[in-house]
Amino acid sequence: LFSVDLAPARNDEGAMVTWLSRAQQHRQVDFSYFHSNTQLLQGKLALTTATLSYTQRITQNTNIVGSVGEVATASNGTSDRHPVFMASLQHRFYSAPSFLLPGRHGIIQGHVFRDDDATAVFRDQPVISEVEVRLDDQRVTHTDARGFYAFRHVPYGVHRVEAKMQSADPFYYTTDSPATTDINNTVDFGVNFAKGQVFGYVINDAGAGIGNVAVELRGEKFTRRAITGGSGKFSFPGLPAGTYTVTTVPESYPAGYSLQALEQQQAVVDPGQPASVKFSAKAMRSISGKVLVYDNQALKTVPFPGATVHLKELSLEAKTGENGAFIFRSLPAGTYTIVVEHQGKEITRQIVLPTGPANIRDIELNAGTK
Repeated sequence: LFSVDLAPARNDEGAMVTWLSRAQQHRQVDFSYFHSNTQLLQGKLALTTATLSYTQRITQNTNIVGSVGEVATASNGTSDRHPVFMASLQHRFYSAPSFLLPGRHGIIQGHVFRDDDATAVFRDQPVISEVEVRLDDQRVTHTDARGFYAFRHVPYGVHRVEAKMQSADPFYYTTDSPATTDINNTVDFGVNFAKGQVFGYVINDAGAGIGNVAVELRGEKFTRRAITGGSGKFSFPGLPAGTYTVTTVPESYPAGYSLQALEQQQAVVDPGQPASVKFSAKAMRSISGKVLVYDNQALKTVPFPGATVHLKELSLEAKTGENGAFIFRSLPAGTYTIVVEHQGKEITRQIVLPTGPANIRDIELNAGTK
């Protein structure tokens, strides 16, 4: 035996207001209100709840919460009210507590080392002692004279490990810090003290940057490679003092560039002093087309051989061939006017060459009648 209550209509309304302090305790006050009015075939049912709660941080991952509320119901002329009180202690776990997974514990360990070559891999480089290392913002240790640290009896799960390096000299991490890891893993932290650097640009003859070009830097003990950004800029930070050879990789240039004039460059790096280099590649640009005339005898448009075509801005000229074709090569970027004269008249056409490689073809100039 069961019964079904049908509700032809139901109206709900509610609101929530939150206040959050800016203090370190992160105090928070929340007020919520909800009212529901249901029209049943047997009558009416109303439900109203109101709750006021207060939250305050005790530690980085622990909050205390207290709330007071009231629940009111009304059904067919009968009403009822109930106060509700609650207090709770909330803690955020970064891994499963040991009482849930007994015996599932391990170790997280590693080194903090000087990564002068920015390899991001620890291979017996010089180490750094007395560096603070934090596990889940709860446990703290420091590296010993060997640059080694270890957290033992770490519960099963994914953990957050962070090195807190303090130094008057500028530096950056060559590895992730903070890093995430499971138990029984090694997490090393590489530190590169910002010494000298080499930076520069790869541009074309119009001064526009060429992106995605590979640049190689070669020193006595290592070779590095960087890729240019959209502006053509590249950089090699964290370099010890010395002389370096910088080259670009021809195969990495986009199509349409002449690379014969590119040569390797030398960069001398002093501590704290950046060195800069610049590579410029010529973009290949050309304009080609045909000069046509209308042949009154043949009653059709035909090529106009032997016509002189002028490129006004550069004072260049070209003769059309038997098929009426002309071409201007190795042009810089800019706006040009093409001119052809016939029977005392000038026929002109304006062409815009972009900063990048361009081959503008099929330009037709109609010189009139023949």
